[in-house]
Formats: sequence, C-alpha cells, structure tokens
Amino acid sequence: MARKRSFQRGSLFQRGKRNKVWVGRWWEETIDGEGRSVRVRRSEILGEVAALTSQRQAARLLAQRMQLINGDHYSPQATRKFVDFVRVDWEPVMLPTMKYATQKSYAYFLRVHLIPALGDLPLRDIGRVPIQTMLNAKLATGLAWETVHHVQCALSKILGTAVEWGYIEANPVRMTRLPRRLRNRQRTVLTPDQLRLLLPRLPEPSRSLVLLLVVTGLRIGELLALRWRHVDFEAQTLRVEQTVYDGHFDEPKSRHGVRLIPLGLLGLEVFVEPICCGSMQFGGLGFSERQRHGAGSTHAFVQAA
Repeated sequence: MARKRSFQRGSLFQRGKRNKVWVGRWWEETIDGEGRSVRVRRSEILGEVAALTSQRQAARLLAQRMQLINGDHYSPQATRKFVDFVRVDWEPVMLPTMKYATQKSYAYFLRVHLIPALGDLPLRDIGRVPIQTMLNAKLATGLAWETVHHVQCALSKILGTAVEWGYIEANPVRMTRLPRRLRNRQRTVLTPDQLRLLLPRLPEPSRSLVLLLVVTGLRIGELLALRWRHVDFEAQTLRVEQTVYDGHFDEPKSRHGVRLIPLGLLGLEVFVEPICCGSMQFGGLGFSERQRHGAGSTHAFVQAA
C-alpha cells in the first residue's frame, strides 16, 4: 500500500564559516534505479547569508521550494534519473512499438548523444536550458544540422512519453530552437551521358541495381525488398509493398509508401533476363541480402523468399 505523503515545512540552518549560506532540508519521495519508491533526505543551498540577511527571507525561499514538494502535481517519478527512466520504463514499452530502423536510430541517439549529456539528471531538472545547451554544443562540434534535429526529435518523443505518463508536467524540448538550416551545396547528379558510360563498367548485380534506382526513384531498402510477384510485366510496373533494413523486412514508413511505379522498357529489361535464363522463381526476392566479398560488398539475386 502506498505511503501517504505528509505536509512538510522543512528545516532551515546555516552552513560554513567564512562564506555562510542558508541551507534548506526536507524528506522527499523518489524512485531508485530499479523503479522502487524510497524516501530520501534532501538539502539545498538557498543563498548566501550576506544576501539573505534575515532568517525570514531564507524561510520564504524554503517555503516556495516546499510548495513543489507538497503540491498536488508533485510526482516522485520526476526525481528519477533520465537514464533510469529510459532503460527501465521507456525502452521496454515504447521501443517495440517502433519500426526496426527507428529502433536502431533511437538506440544510437541515446547511446551516443542523450545518455552521455543528460543521463545523470533527474527528469524534473531537464529543462530548456540544459537541452538547448546540449543542442548548441552538438552543432558547435560540427555535427550535421539534420543529425542534431533528429536528436532533438528523439528526445522530444521520449520526454513526451514522460508527460503522458504523468512523470513531468511539460515537455521542455518544445521550448528549444535550432538555428536556421543552411542550404547545402548542390548535389552532383549524373547526366544521361555519364550514366551510359558508367553502367557498362559495373559488374552485376550492381549494374541492375543502379539502373533501377535511376529509372524508378526507389529507395535502396524498397528495391532490395522487391519480390517477383510485385512486377507486372504486362503493365510494365512494379508495386512497392515492403522495405528492408539491416536484414529486417517491414512496411514502408507511411501509407503513401505503398505505391505503383512505372518501369518502362528500360527498367523491365532488368527483370526479363532472369526469365530468359530460367532462374526466376515466383514468390522469391528480386534482390536480397548483402554478400560480402573481401573489403567490398554487393547485392545479389536470390532464389528463395
């Protein structure tokens, strides 16, 4: 049975010899690293005695602090460290609801960026200032704007869950801003003449992959997840129904990702050759798993699903 919280006034005392300070002390319900409710003794420096010349002034500051502890909106969960909240509560519940590629991205952002910067902070102490400071520091190190934006979005998603679960009252990420995104230099695009020179020099199946990427505009994961039944030879089209990432097959990110793509004669030729050679099996994959050869890698045809 949960222990009923009692109203507290806290205690006030001075500490130090030369530079004396006022210190407030109280009991606080908190959550330990294993998710258990524990009661701990807290103390906080309220200010220097030279600035707070009377005990009444210091008592006012302590009373303001105790309003948060005694208030109806106080949550012991807000005292949890960010790393404990993520590892014990958030990851087991939320990660399985995401697509595999998204799970990998969040795990990377947490391991490399968020846990090192914010892991030891209680949820209630992760406000706009520490988050904005972290984002600015990432940009200052030369990290790409897009990457920092993804880190910001990932943190917003995580703390948004903490708000939904009643751990904190508001999502501080929404108060942070990134500087205006600078336009990248124009990307190099192969001309038709350059493509005609390139394709004959590529070995199979790289040549077929490049050709299909050019004529269809598919993402590489969509192309590698393509099955023979998705190709309509009469209509000269292919249907995108799946994508693959790191060997895991999944649906496209949105319903608009499931679509019909015109092949044309040039793209259709890529699929005609396996038929002529008798190497096609319906239901199997058109392109599939990455096969490594020495230092390089290519994508190979396979015959089974």
